[in-house]
Amino acid sequence: MEGISFYRTAQLGSVDSTLQLIFGGYDGKTTISDTKINAKIENVAGITWELAKDSLSARFAYLTGKTSVNTADVALAPDFTVGNLYQALSGNGLPQLVSAIDIDDEKSSFIGVGLTYDDSNWIAVAEYTHVKVDNSFIATKSNYYASVGKRFDSMTPYVSYEREDNDANVGIYQPYANALPAQLFMPLQGLIDSEAVDSNTWNIGVRYDFHPSAAFKAQYSSEKNDINGQRNGLVAFGVDLVF
Repeated sequence: MEGISFYRTAQLGSVDSTLQLIFGGYDGKTTISDTKINAKIENVAGITWELAKDSLSARFAYLTGKTSVNTADVALAPDFTVGNLYQALSGNGLPQLVSAIDIDDEKSSFIGVGLTYDDSNWIAVAEYTHVKVDNSFIATKSNYYASVGKRFDSMTPYVSYEREDNDANVGIYQPYANALPAQLFMPLQGLIDSEAVDSNTWNIGVRYDFHPSAAFKAQYSSEKNDINGQRNGLVAFGVDLVF
């Protein structure tokens, strides 16, 4: 995002404290259902606070803003987009339903809590995030992960666990189950339900710091989708560069 931040560092006894205030906004692109669309978050205001002592550090973040996403071009079916759905619902006298699912200047918030232990030998990280966009089809997202790794000179093997629990806003369409024709209710339900995620992922990998400013990473991930019972595996390779 573009904006301004203020830092305040202090010593609280033997604990290092870093407080940051953030103000600004974002105007760029995002992707929904493989469609790249315009997104904007205005009036972003937030605070982060980090505490560190010896090998242990903790971080808290809270940000709010007004989110707008132009979802009109997102495809729901061949030759039928979210914009077509909005038009059809409005044409059937349901502008309030359009207002309940579109993303137009909606209040949004982000909460993050993280904990890190790093004694230059063992490293452990855990983080929890909660994201919410009011009055929209965007699911409330509550996710967390935990990771532990062991350094052997320039090699760091690690294992991590991720949990994603995104609840679809089914309360938006449920009152209209018997009122809407199927050709409108089904794409409405599909749009909202597409946001639901209930998955567990295990990762195992290794990081090789082959240069002070570069590292090679290899990782295998196994994800279990608890909605459809499917399990997927993924092998990924990458290089991290620090300038």
